[in-house]
Amino acid sequence: MNQFLNAMKNYANFKGRTARKDVWFYLLIAIAVSAVCITVSILVTGGLGEPGNLRPMGMSPTAFGVSLAIVLVFLCPTAAIIVRRLHDTGHSALWISFLVAFLLCGTFANALGREADGAVFEITAFIFGFLSFILFVTNFILILCADSQHGENQYGPNPKTNPKTNTKTGAQ
Repeated sequence: MNQFLNAMKNYANFKGRTARKDVWFYLLIAIAVSAVCITVSILVTGGLGEPGNLRPMGMSPTAFGVSLAIVLVFLCPTAAIIVRRLHDTGHSALWISFLVAFLLCGTFANALGREADGAVFEITAFIFGFLSFILFVTNFILILCADSQHGENQYGPNPKTNPKTNTKTGAQ
């Protein structure tokens, strides 16, 4: 729980390094809290509504609002802890743009495939979107699972060997 609370306290700290353990505990708790809150909001507000209704993601407006609020609450702390984790593995924060490019390509291809008239284009767009998503997820997980860069790097000392510089202060 300390990893989660430290990440929330350092929601705007994009400097320094964060250990792998801290990131995964934070993500686990953030996903669990989000899932519980979104599920409760769907159950309390009438759920998913009728199929074919033009609601965002099929949710009631209140449930969608709660879901959007949760995403916004966790957006900055998640971005900050991921940037610090990238720093811990020796990567620049610009890697996020590379990873997001895969996700956007996949989303765009999926959207094009839905609007396509021909089956060949639809299948091609689906395959491109699927491959982009797989590349996004694979790269993202590999970076988050990578071991810390040994010793001090340009972003600060190793949080595994110097716990005083972990997520509590971010840098030296």
